[in-house]
Amino acid sequence: MNYDVIFAPQASDDLENLLVYLIDEAGPERARSYVGKIVNYCLIFETWRLA
Repeated sequence: MNYDVIFAPQASDDLENLLVYLIDEAGPERARSYVGKIVNYCLIFETWRLA
């Protein structure tokens, strides 16, 4: 069964703020990679299987 992962507005804002912060601290490539990993992890739950 597939599910829809929907990011709450606050979660989307938090990810955007994290991205902006990390761009200044670690550079744009690393920032995008880090935030992208968070998003991809969350999207795993689209195909989450319950036992």
